Amino acid sequence: MDKSKFSHDIIPCKIHADGRKYPYEITENMWYKWEGIKGVIPPTVIVVPKTYCTDLVSVPWAFQWAIKPSGKAAMPAIYHDIGCSTEVFKVQQVNDMMNSDMKDWGIGPSLRIPVYCGIYAGCWLTWRQHVRKEVAEDRALVASASKEVWDEYGSLFIGYARI
Repeated sequence: MDKSKFSHDIIPCKIHADGRKYPYEITENMWYKWEGIKGVIPPTVIVVPKTYCTDLVSVPWAFQWAIKPSGKAAMPAIYHDIGCSTEVFKVQQVNDMMNSDMKDWGIGPSLRIPVYCGIYAGCWLTWRQHVRKEVAEDRALVASASKEVWDEYGSLFIGYARI
């Protein structure tokens, strides 16, 4: 567990209760120092921009009794969501990032393994449904927020790549 790799201890967000698909709107830029995948992706700072909307942990209704969308895995799920919606990495790499996020957030195997299995299956199904325009919009949001984050916290990111 290493929560110092995350910019926030709690998720800065507001909740839209109007029935939208992604009801949680991030209210501050967030970042996570991911160690990457050895030999494939270097250590990278993953930025989630303010105004980004998410559903936190995507859990089918039938399983929400066991895994809460806003539970322990919510913080790592936000970084997974931004990895998916921007398609900066391949789907398996984004899923591996989620696994790393959960370990760094202190989530033990009894929750981490079922969540990882769920995202592994779910991502393969939803990845192909991405709309090019939305991917481009999310990439632009991340690029702008990434510049802001690096301008403010760059000294903390020595040895890390930026997306």
